[in-house]
Amino acid sequence: VKIDIKRDSDRVIVEDVTISPSSVDAGDTMDVTVDVLNVGKDDQSEVYVRLSQSELGIDIKSDKVSLDKYNDAKQHYLLWRLQRCS
Repeated sequence: VKIDIKRDSDRVIVEDVTISPSSVDAGDTMDVTVDVLNVGKDDQSEVYVRLSQSELGIDIKSDKVSLDKYNDAKQHYLLWRLQRCS
């Protein structure tokens, strides 16, 4: 039996988002970690993650990172430390 699997050339997914602590008050610090994975056939050179929440006045974008083409073990973790939550 022959199985043909087709993979998109450009496909990056967010695999997990972790916010710690799960609840904060105004002025508290929180860490946001985003795990991204390239599941496409091509390398990706300008991947970024944007985090926005208008009620808290949060609108930030990560630095651009490069991700190699699909590889089971290749992940990139983006960490933000938010110092002030309104």
